[in-house]
Amino acid sequence: MERMKSIRYGILGTGLNAKKAIAVLTTIAGSEVSAIAGREALDAKYLAQKWQIPRAFESYEEVCQSPDVDVVFIPQENRGHYACAKLALENGKHVVMEAPFTRHQVGASELFMLAQNKGLFLMEAQVGLFNPLFAKLKAVLEAGEIGQVKLVELKASASLPKDEQWQKDLAAGGGALNILGSSQINLLTYLLGQEVTAYNGLDYNQVGAADDYSVLNLKAGAVLANVTLSIDFAVANEMKIYGNEGQIIVKDTVFGDNAIIQKTNTKKRLLAKGQENAAQAMFKAINAAILAGQTESEILTGQMTQSALKLIESTYQAWYGDPLN
Repeated sequence: MERMKSIRYGILGTGLNAKKAIAVLTTIAGSEVSAIAGREALDAKYLAQKWQIPRAFESYEEVCQSPDVDVVFIPQENRGHYACAKLALENGKHVVMEAPFTRHQVGASELFMLAQNKGLFLMEAQVGLFNPLFAKLKAVLEAGEIGQVKLVELKASASLPKDEQWQKDLAAGGGALNILGSSQINLLTYLLGQEVTAYNGLDYNQVGAADDYSVLNLKAGAVLANVTLSIDFAVANEMKIYGNEGQIIVKDTVFGDNAIIQKTNTKKRLLAKGQENAAQAMFKAINAAILAGQTESEILTGQMTQSALKLIESTYQAWYGDPLN
């Protein structure tokens, strides 16, 4: 693809995640938001005026067809992800799609194949994975600073905005595992350098609704992991990594800038202060990959996204007896 001076983003949605993305993109040199559309035209026009976005379209099709858009960012509810991503890719646009990626692994596989065939970039947006702290933490683990990793404990929760109650609707792609699971699975895969090979889980849900909270047990190589997920009550977004020579504690896996490394007689802090935040790091990495002609992220690959989705879909099948949720 011809080298672009500035990467122009089109936003499909006007909700909280859309607003966050716009705010971040305005801070990144070489990026601009050139178009937006929402389910309500007035909401799109309001955000366009507030953020000085040149075009507020009345349909997602217009954004995807616009010659002034290079990348389409999709922050809306899960059930609309596949159709919007396919529309954007078929119109020659790169795509960044908010997690959870798609409702089913087969849809994700189709989208990544389409992007590959068209030479377009496609990625699931997982801000936490691009936290600069984790690149440092990965190096610490690879250097064997806490010996052989034996066990990982991960916790994650999310509050539900009043206008996004679809997150309690399993048919819409809601549920604690759907919404939070892929980010935790992919963080584990990234840090350990190997995919999950065995898994099971338990959940709690109200009748007719998606899981409010769930617990996963995972195995990646010789490492066991326990993952707690909740959209019902708050838990700290934290991680503990246990090795045979020490442990690592991360108090905030989304925006934290430090980790504690403990050994028998020593304790030290691993710092990533003064660097860009995770959201800025993610969009900068996306821009760099697009300018380099890459079709996927080196940090969060298409294979990682698809493997996590396969695990999630299989787990829901075990819980609800329906492979299509």
